[in-house]
Amino acid sequence: MTRRRSGIRTLATKMWAIHWMALALSAAGCDSCKGLTKRPDEPTVTRVVREKLAHAEELASKLCGVPASGLSEIELVIENGALPGFSTVKVRGKLLPPTNETTSSSSSSSGSGSTSPLDLVRPAICTGVLTAFLVSRGDGDHDAESWALQSLTVDEVTTPGHEWKETSSHHHHHG
Repeated sequence: MTRRRSGIRTLATKMWAIHWMALALSAAGCDSCKGLTKRPDEPTVTRVVREKLAHAEELASKLCGVPASGLSEIELVIENGALPGFSTVKVRGKLLPPTNETTSSSSSSSGSGSTSPLDLVRPAICTGVLTAFLVSRGDGDHDAESWALQSLTVDEVTTPGHEWKETSSHHHHHG
């Protein structure tokens, strides 16, 4: 009988070790700013990032390698980053042309000027990897509205023909 009981005890200590490890990890961040120790859930990150990308000209242009007013039909894969609040976001979306290009009339669909040089190099689908940083601004843990997108940066562009990776130098090489 004694053997079985000791087995239970070691299991219990293991559970406690895991529990304390988790506690230590969550406390390691910084207790004073409790908003930073919370992580937004996947749907929250997805919604916030998608809303941003839909009309983020700078980000979309960087992802697509050509001028863009935003992305549509956005697909996201969210992975938790190393730090609370940070998420790695894999993005796939259709390029929305710059707003100044789309004329109010639908004359652009007539065959005349449809094949501009820009259209030939413009990718249909833009893909890349972003880092999103969300900050909790409310007390409700599960309230999506209480999360604010603090920053969204492009780490890598995997759009065919426009591949690019974040490095120390910001020079674009023209191939």
